[in-house]
Amino acid sequence: MSSSVFLPPDAGNMINAMRALGYSFKTALADIIDNSISAGASQIEIITPSSAAEKQYLAVLDNGCGMTKEELIAAMKHAGKSPKSKRNNTDLGRYGLGMKTASLSQCRDLFVLSKSIDGVKGASWSLDTIEKTKDWTLNLFNELESQSFPCYQFLNELPKGTLLIWENFDNLGKETDIFDALTEKVADAIDHLSLVFHRFLSDKKNPLKIIVNGREITPKDPFLESRKGGADATPQEKIYVDGYDDPIMVQGYTLPHQNKISSEQMQSLGVSQQTITEAQGFYIYRGKRLIYWGDWLRLRRRAQASKLSRICVDVPNTMDKIWELDIKKSVAVPPKVVREKLSEYLTIMVSKSKKIQSSKGARVVRKEDKNNLVWCPTVLGKNRFKVNINKDSSLYQELFCSMDNEQKRLFEAYVAMLEVYFPTRWVISQYQDDSASAFSDNENTESRALIKQIAEALKDNPEMLDSLLMSNAEAADNISLTAAVLQEIFGDKND
Repeated sequence: MSSSVFLPPDAGNMINAMRALGYSFKTALADIIDNSISAGASQIEIITPSSAAEKQYLAVLDNGCGMTKEELIAAMKHAGKSPKSKRNNTDLGRYGLGMKTASLSQCRDLFVLSKSIDGVKGASWSLDTIEKTKDWTLNLFNELESQSFPCYQFLNELPKGTLLIWENFDNLGKETDIFDALTEKVADAIDHLSLVFHRFLSDKKNPLKIIVNGREITPKDPFLESRKGGADATPQEKIYVDGYDDPIMVQGYTLPHQNKISSEQMQSLGVSQQTITEAQGFYIYRGKRLIYWGDWLRLRRRAQASKLSRICVDVPNTMDKIWELDIKKSVAVPPKVVREKLSEYLTIMVSKSKKIQSSKGARVVRKEDKNNLVWCPTVLGKNRFKVNINKDSSLYQELFCSMDNEQKRLFEAYVAMLEVYFPTRWVISQYQDDSASAFSDNENTESRALIKQIAEALKDNPEMLDSLLMSNAEAADNISLTAAVLQEIFGDKND
């Protein structure tokens, strides 16, 4: 007959193994902010020392509901809440591990002080203590003892709230280098937090402030919703899953052509190190919190054709299990029924992105303008195309007929070189890096001067000039610049 034996894990070994779950500094910090948001905080401050001479720490202070002694002890317990427990819609947690595992992945000492109706109480996990006692030994502090911790005075000024402190950073290099390393990590985390929590930060009804060393974080805008005209948004759709009352909400966004996105708007789209191409994909939210982005969930590869596509997916926290959400809230795998729906949606969105990049989404060229196009692109078949200079253009013909035979020979040779040796690969690489053409920039003085030069040369026929320039401006994505220059020269008749 079989028997059983009580065999708990070694506390020291277990907690060191949990440190290797894969948290980065910025994802760990985001997990801490999740707890503050779940506690109803409207302001969260991240504070680090101002000089290398001070003891190094990172503090996160919030004005949430705070915790009593009993609530604090429960919050410090590893896996203190079952992932199967029903949570309210604003609860960003799941496993009851985030605050502890995220913190101890970055430091050896975690302190949590909380102010509630029973005053200030404190508790801490110390890896040194756990390894020494070989047990889950939680240290507790009364209000007097809590006063010695960094930033205590800021917590004490609040009617209620929580102060979390990281100390003893053992993954940031030598002790003398920790200040610089910590400063760099925090700077990198700002970019991440401004994207992950952008919906909270831009919420006008219940705005959240995240302040880092006195400076408020500004939210990212991955769908360019704040841009005049914005992105092209589809109507919001619902996907229902059997067994769940709340639906998954899906909405697609197609960004404008990159030539129509300012450098400031480009910065607001997402993480600064990413290009538009790298940031395409599904943007999956759980309780307004962005948990996954920049990929098509293996439904297709990232490609130039789909670079302007973004699909916003809001998943209720009741579906955590079927989405295989991990502890770090950084991996999400949709169930088969949802993948099929998203795949259909994705096909539509990629088509929209292709149209904009091929200028098919722009104004249709007037029939009488087609002979004035400078370039004639032609699709020869699958995976083959060519672009020739339009030799039927009235301007081309007028110029060509004015030449003698030797000039014609040289001119045609030069035009042939323009066609055959067009730097296609170089241009494509610039677009893949999200570089915008200077000729589309309304502030570019060189571009304006060139358009004025063209206008001056053709000023004797203003109607043909308008037709010629505006037709080609559509293909070159500099309509606004060309129209502005013509307005300067000819006034209202070119509106």
